[in-house]
Amino acid sequence: MNPLQQYPMPDRPSNPTPLEMAIYNYELLAKKHYDDKRRKSATSKEKLQRDYEHLQKERKRLESYRTENKN
Repeated sequence: MNPLQQYPMPDRPSNPTPLEMAIYNYELLAKKHYDDKRRKSATSKEKLQRDYEHLQKERKRLESYRTENKN
């Protein structure tokens, strides 16, 4: 996988739960933080990649809980 050069803009969930909105808002803060920090340091790219992957895993985990609770 190619390392991220910039934190991607997160997709806002449709009909979100409060927890999904909290994660979305956190992703917005992470984007702002890493976009600002990207200009200053090359080592932050590793942290950006790690944080992005972690947030994507959490989003998938929440989606699986949501689908389980619908049934």
